[in-house]
Amino acid sequence: AAVPTALAGLEGMQVPGWGGYDYSRLAHAVDVMELYDSGNNVEIVRSLNQAAIVLATSAGADAAAQHAIWHSLLLGARGLILWDERGEVVGADGTIGPRGRAYAPLFKELTGGLGAQLIASTPQVDSVAILYSPASFRTRWMLDHRAEGDAWSQRTAEMEDADNAVRIAMRRDAATLVARGLQPRWLTPDDVATGALRRGTVNALFVPEAIALSDAEATEMIAFWNAGGLVITDGAAGLFDEHSRRRAVPALPSEDSVPFGAARWASPSDIVFAADRNEPGFTVSGPDGKPASGLDIRVFRNGKVLLIGLQQARADATDVQAVSVNLANPAWIHDLRGEAPAERQSRIAVALDTVAPALLAISPDAPPVPRVESIQARAGQTATVAVGTGGNLTEAAPVLRVDVVDPTGHVVPDYSGNVVLRGRTSATWSIPFAANAMPGAWTVRVRDVLGGGSATAALEVSAL
Repeated sequence: AAVPTALAGLEGMQVPGWGGYDYSRLAHAVDVMELYDSGNNVEIVRSLNQAAIVLATSAGADAAAQHAIWHSLLLGARGLILWDERGEVVGADGTIGPRGRAYAPLFKELTGGLGAQLIASTPQVDSVAILYSPASFRTRWMLDHRAEGDAWSQRTAEMEDADNAVRIAMRRDAATLVARGLQPRWLTPDDVATGALRRGTVNALFVPEAIALSDAEATEMIAFWNAGGLVITDGAAGLFDEHSRRRAVPALPSEDSVPFGAARWASPSDIVFAADRNEPGFTVSGPDGKPASGLDIRVFRNGKVLLIGLQQARADATDVQAVSVNLANPAWIHDLRGEAPAERQSRIAVALDTVAPALLAISPDAPPVPRVESIQARAGQTATVAVGTGGNLTEAAPVLRVDVVDPTGHVVPDYSGNVVLRGRTSATWSIPFAANAMPGAWTVRVRDVLGGGSATAALEVSAL
């Protein structure tokens, strides 16, 4: 109340269930969360509270660690904390260490407009949902450790990080969906009990290892099923109520208890049923033409533009994976990490390396051409450059990368940066030239990160 603009945060947040982490209660409790990506916790938080600011942490710069950094960006992370207890990123004397040098190409790319463009885009949410059931996790934990008696009190926090049936089922369902290009929303028990399935935004619900359900949850799921919704379970769901009391009969029928042809209870292997109802608008195939496997596909929207991030799901992958992104109709496709401008096509071949994702922008319209004014400036003064792009940007937020190049051809980082055009076609960029700035012919280079177009302007700088 005293400082309305202050942000409150939690750090070091762990896998759901570990140490009592119930994200149905925590997601809206603070503004900022630093999470260790595990057990789908980042996806759950971002789904339950889209305004949450998520931070990631990196403790290494090897291939697996850089894979994780890219993955965190695709999951919606807005910043990165570097854990550097040994001075491997920056030494005590301020020099760049071995980890810092290993990070450098990655950080240059992320800060060169790519990260800003993803942050300025909105994660897509499809009409398929996954139930996040803390009650089922608690019940499964008690069943798993009942034989230990009071020895449970001797368990360490690290022991609680181990997998169990609920975590495995949640991870399997989420991975199955994103591998098909579907972006699920996560629903809490309260969401379901208060009518989330009746709002018309969900047509398929995954219920992973949900052994504990309240009466209200079960009633809503059955009504959803009767109205034509698809419910995908691991078998009998709701063996217990939300207080872990065993029921006489399960709260939901299993696929064995009703005629499968008439019912819409399905097993997790029947992902095709959910996919048929939630066409993502594109397909990703392997060299054999069949759906590609082993992928983590994240989708964003930026106005009319669809952004697709494709990354190999395994951090320990060793081979480049060749895939094709196929569209029903031709569109303008731009590889955000490439140099070529957008081309109109219905298929693009992609070679996925073992670390970084491919990032594609797909637009029904030809990308607008960026522009930049040519001006004169003087050392020791601030020059203002007008930059912009054409087209209707009412709902879009393209990023323009502005690079200021000195007469020797070197980009000056202190004068360069990113401009986000939120619903506008132009902006100004200030260049605070130092008193000893090199006189001569400078260049201002502008690149449209979303569409791939570029423009340059001469900038004559005179001596102070």
